[in-house]
Amino acid sequence: MRGLLLPATTLLNRLKYIQKFMLIFVLFMLSVGFAVYLLVADINEGIEVSELERQGVAYNNQIRILLEHLQQHRGLSNALLNGEETFKATLLQKQGQVAEDIERIDQMDPTVILNLRTKESWSLIKEQWRAIHNRFILTPEPKVYGDNEIIGENFELHTAVISDLLAHMIYVAHTSHLLIDPDPDSYRLMDNLVNKLPLLIETTGQLRGLGSGIAAKKVLTSDEKIQLIVRSGMLHSAMNQLRNQQHIFSKGSLNTRIHAYIDHNLVTTQSLLDMLQKEIIEANAIHIQPSVYYEEATKAMDAGFRNYDIASPSLDQLLNERIERLTNQKMITIVFSSSVILLIFMLFWAFYESVITTVLTLQRASARFAMGDLSIRVELASQDELKHVGLAFNKMADAFGSMITERKQYEEKIEYQAFHDSLTDLPNRALLNIRFSQALTDVLRNKEFLVVMFLDLDRFKMINDTLGHEKGDLLLKEVANRLRNCFDQDDIVFRMGGDEFLFFFSNVQSIEVIEELANQILVSLSKPIKSLSNDFFVSTSIGISLFPADGDNIETLVKNADVAMYAAKKDGGNNYRFYNHKMGAQ
Repeated sequence: MRGLLLPATTLLNRLKYIQKFMLIFVLFMLSVGFAVYLLVADINEGIEVSELERQGVAYNNQIRILLEHLQQHRGLSNALLNGEETFKATLLQKQGQVAEDIERIDQMDPTVILNLRTKESWSLIKEQWRAIHNRFILTPEPKVYGDNEIIGENFELHTAVISDLLAHMIYVAHTSHLLIDPDPDSYRLMDNLVNKLPLLIETTGQLRGLGSGIAAKKVLTSDEKIQLIVRSGMLHSAMNQLRNQQHIFSKGSLNTRIHAYIDHNLVTTQSLLDMLQKEIIEANAIHIQPSVYYEEATKAMDAGFRNYDIASPSLDQLLNERIERLTNQKMITIVFSSSVILLIFMLFWAFYESVITTVLTLQRASARFAMGDLSIRVELASQDELKHVGLAFNKMADAFGSMITERKQYEEKIEYQAFHDSLTDLPNRALLNIRFSQALTDVLRNKEFLVVMFLDLDRFKMINDTLGHEKGDLLLKEVANRLRNCFDQDDIVFRMGGDEFLFFFSNVQSIEVIEELANQILVSLSKPIKSLSNDFFVSTSIGISLFPADGDNIETLVKNADVAMYAAKKDGGNNYRFYNHKMGAQ
């Protein structure tokens, strides 16, 4: 098993954690993204197909209007050619309606025409209509009545163009995918709109055209009788097919709405068949008026068209509901998928953060430990295997820290002793050089002057010889404490050795301030020293030098301050003197 994993293990060992997690995340998201893409693409395809079906329904609605007017034109022209002149004005009006219908279809959205691929077949239908219009242009004064050949040709040409129009509707149903609609209810509505109702209406229209012409001429030939009987049988068959469409929809509201119109359609069509059978086919003599028969047939056809006009919006509503459902499904899919992807990303990132936080914690702790921070310990929130690494680090740090802490304390003690006087605990001459260099840098940058005071106890040797070195050491400690209390800052008072002390400071505004501080020191040291067996009074002499007037380095300033201090002693002690060049000459 390890051999199989060796290539992947080798690759992952070469990558950083961020690269490892990104590699795994990308591979995982590719599979998830591809699955979501396929799902959304399938939903989009469903929406596009449903939109295309709606375009097909809307297109066929326009064809249905043209179909109605062409069928009316066929019936009217057939009756007029058989001598019924009362239909002249209505026929001319119907010709105008057909022209408007064709123009309206021509003006439809070019995108719809392109999607449904109707340009070629629609052009053929228009050519057929132009042929009829040019061949049988009927004016208020037609030249020919009762010519059976012309009547038959007129009927056949009308029927042919109507037949092609019905085929065109089926073609649109095919190109718009209505014929393969997956939903049972929408498919049944489509079947009514494309197959059953157009067949029923067209058969009724043919009977209207033939019957109106026969009623107009009052004569029924044997051929015409056969045509009427055959078409009556076809109409019965179409009625039976339509009757079977009742109560088959899964939606109760559809059954209720469609059922009433189908019933009315069947009743009016049956009424027409009864009239045709009684008044024309079985009649010894034809007495029925063409207008009466035409009106009865038109009622049956109007019922069919009303049935169509109810079924078509119902189908469009179903398709629109499907589009809304698919759109909502797509949005839910996208939102859910995005949420899942975001959650997965957050989990991956949290996983990475968990690991990398532990690693960085250990790394930072190790770096601080290596830099000498022996107090560092790691506290890991994770409970995984990396926690054991943290515990091991802490144990190592505890053991190593104890050793290093002892050594560091020893080194600090050695360093402190190197820079401080062991008796008074004041900074010594070595630390003076360091502090003075730092102070000199600040003074030069801020363009200030620096004050150096050199102090020596008066008659200290006599005290030391009289009372002993132990009492002398106690005296020096007390003097150091009093000098330290005269200043706020640390490392400002230095013991130069024996009974000599030095202090320096900057940021002084005037000579008066220096004099005030010198007097303060004199007063502080002049108070009785109670640490000795008896109250003892001590005095001191102070020499003062200034930077840069009296020197530009520590050696010169200390030397000149020392000269000034001896000048103060010559004046009787317990005093201070500022250095001047005349002192150096003496």
